Amino acid sequence: MKSVTLCADDYAQNSKIAQGILQLIALRRLSATSCMTTSPYWQDAATPLSLYKDRVDIGLHFNLTYGKLFTLFSQPLKTLLIKAYCRQLNLNNICEELTAQLDSFRKSMGFEPHFIDGHEHIQQFPIIRQALIRVIQERYSNNEKPYIRVSTSPGMAFKQKPWPKAAIINLCGASAFKKQLMQLNIPHNDYFSGIYDFNQADNYQTILEEALIKAPNHTLIMCHPGLASQDPDDGIEKSRTVEYNYLASDDFNNFLKQHQIAIMPFRQI
Repeated sequence: MKSVTLCADDYAQNSKIAQGILQLIALRRLSATSCMTTSPYWQDAATPLSLYKDRVDIGLHFNLTYGKLFTLFSQPLKTLLIKAYCRQLNLNNICEELTAQLDSFRKSMGFEPHFIDGHEHIQQFPIIRQALIRVIQERYSNNEKPYIRVSTSPGMAFKQKPWPKAAIINLCGASAFKKQLMQLNIPHNDYFSGIYDFNQADNYQTILEEALIKAPNHTLIMCHPGLASQDPDDGIEKSRTVEYNYLASDDFNNFLKQHQIAIMPFRQI
C-alpha cells in the first residue's frame, strides 16, 4: 500500500471553494487543506473545518498576492517575485504579516496550523523564505514546528517531460529552501506533485491518475477543487469544478482501491 497526502489549496478563498473541500474531506477523498486566513470568508469557514482536525492536516496558505492582507498590500505574483530576487522586500514586514495570518488561524481554529505553505508558491522566494524560517524558529519549540511544503521534486510534474510551469516553480528558490529546512531540522515533504496547466483541466482524471501511479511513497500532491462559484476574481474556477467532480466520484475511489493507494495526512506518514 502506497501512502500519499492529497492537499486542497485555497480553503476559504470563497465560500464555494470551502464547501467543496469540506464535502471532499467528509468523503475521505482529501487528507489536507491549506487555509487563506486573509479572506473575508475565513471566520465562517473555520468552524466546520475544525471538526476534522484529527482526520486531516489543516494548514496556513500564506498569502501575499491575493485580496486584502492584514498589515501589507497584496502584490501581483510577478511583481512580488521580482522584488524578492532584487532584495526589495522588507524582512520584518513579511514576518509581521505572516505572524498576523498565523494568529488569525489560531484565533479561529483554536490550535496552530499543522503545516504552512504559500499561495502561488511564494513560501520559497528569497526573503519570504527567510521570514518564514525566522517566524517558525521564534514561534515554535522543536517538537511543535509545523511541517513546511517544498514545492519541488525532480520529475514530479504531471508528465514525463516537466511542464514549463513546474520548471519555473522549481527555479524560484525551492532547492535552496529545502536545504535550509534540512539544516534547521524543520519538517518538510521530500516529494511533491500537483503542478499542471489549468487549461488542460478537461484531462484532469488522466493527469491525476498518472501522477498517483508515478508518485513515490509519501508524496505530497496539491489540488484545487471547489464548487461552481461564478467568482470573477477566481481565474481557475472551471478547473476547480472539474477537479471536485472527479475527486468526489466513484471512479476516483475505485482507482485508489485498484492501485492500493491510501490518502493520508502527512503528519501520520
